[in-house]
Amino acid sequence: MPDSASTSTPRSRGAHRAEPTSHFRSRLAVKACALGVLGALTVAVPVFASNSDDANAAGEAAPKATSSTLETLDAGFAAAAKEAPTSDALVEDPADQDRAAAERASRVQVREPLPSEAEKAEAAAKAAAEIAAATPPPPPAPEVVMPVAAGDYRLTSKYGPRWGGEHLGVDFAAPLDTPIHAVADGEVTYVGNGKDGRSSSMITIKHEVDGKIFESWYVHMYPDDLYVTAGQKVKAGDVIAGVGNNGNSTGPHLHFEIHTDASGTTTEPLSWMKALDAVDVGEL
Repeated sequence: MPDSASTSTPRSRGAHRAEPTSHFRSRLAVKACALGVLGALTVAVPVFASNSDDANAAGEAAPKATSSTLETLDAGFAAAAKEAPTSDALVEDPADQDRAAAERASRVQVREPLPSEAEKAEAAAKAAAEIAAATPPPPPAPEVVMPVAAGDYRLTSKYGPRWGGEHLGVDFAAPLDTPIHAVADGEVTYVGNGKDGRSSSMITIKHEVDGKIFESWYVHMYPDDLYVTAGQKVKAGDVIAGVGNNGNSTGPHLHFEIHTDASGTTTEPLSWMKALDAVDVGEL
């Protein structure tokens, strides 16, 4: 028996428990509905069988589930489902709600329309123009070059008096077939045998540079080393022939002359070329 002197304050049952949430109450409602229906099916059959025969008899005595019973069960679950909280209501933590909203927002992306072909072409042209503007233009090509590349020749005879006569050009001694270049843009005026006292095969080209009109003459090539024809247009540096040793020659070389007018007036070739800023043909 309890001590009469001791006293205790009765505690109401479940007073220490927190108030059930709406989600919890909904789950209880679903379970209660299901248990209630199942209880209605089983309460009428007392469990008193002690052997297999009794169990069989009890099974035969148990009520069969009818369509109306199943409909009643379905209706109970449907009613509970209507009271079930939505998925949004399950997210009771504000931080969880913020994360869910951020996730939904990240899935919605505003896409810029793809550029058209015309827009792509315009952008490419603009980029090319910017690159061209930033790139300095190449230096202009020289207008006048020497007839033989530096390092391929040596000067063996100058312009002026020689052997009791006049040497009307300069001689570039070089190995046979060394390339001979047109000294400037122009038109080939003659290709053939020597003329006006020049021996062997020869080529003449008419030029105009800085308002000056003149002809360049190339002598002592072999016929099969002439690479141009009369009337042909040439550019400064074009290979027009190969060095020969044809005619009145003491060794393979190019005899080179400059004529300043149609009367055949000659001038010292190296000074003339220097005045026109001639450069080594290898710089082209």
